[in-house]
Amino acid sequence: MDADSDPEDRDGLSHTDAQTPPQDRNLDILGVSITEQQWVAVGSIIGIFGGFLPWIKLTSAFGTATRTGMSGDGKYAVLLLLIAGGVAVLTDWDKRAALGTAVLAGLAALLPLLYLIDPGLGVGTIRAGYLERGTGLMLSFVGAVLVTWVSWRRKETL
Repeated sequence: MDADSDPEDRDGLSHTDAQTPPQDRNLDILGVSITEQQWVAVGSIIGIFGGFLPWIKLTSAFGTATRTGMSGDGKYAVLLLLIAGGVAVLTDWDKRAALGTAVLAGLAALLPLLYLIDPGLGVGTIRAGYLERGTGLMLSFVGAVLVTWVSWRRKETL
């Protein structure tokens, strides 16, 4: 029997089993096991959804005012997550594409992070009121971090 027909080659590894294509690898997070591309899609959707929800809420004696992510810097985070999710889902998502997705999502995570650190960012000086961080801000941040982490993990494992 020659080396070409032997399922166990000289390296001792079986070469008869087809390896799972990289795009079909499952990732288990909090008991949910779906493919890496599906995790990126979920994270992108969460982050994009958060961009349409309130990022900042101002409460004063005159009432409450909210500012959504789309009315400020959140539109850039939404755009970056839309591109990152599209690259991951619509391409074969090789090592270079995974790196690009991680960088785009990392930039998208930076914007909500800045508002989490300083909710008055971009609002100006407010002397009579109380600023709160909105739910959309946290959702945008968590979604972008999820996309960044899964993409970076994929880049490292390819």
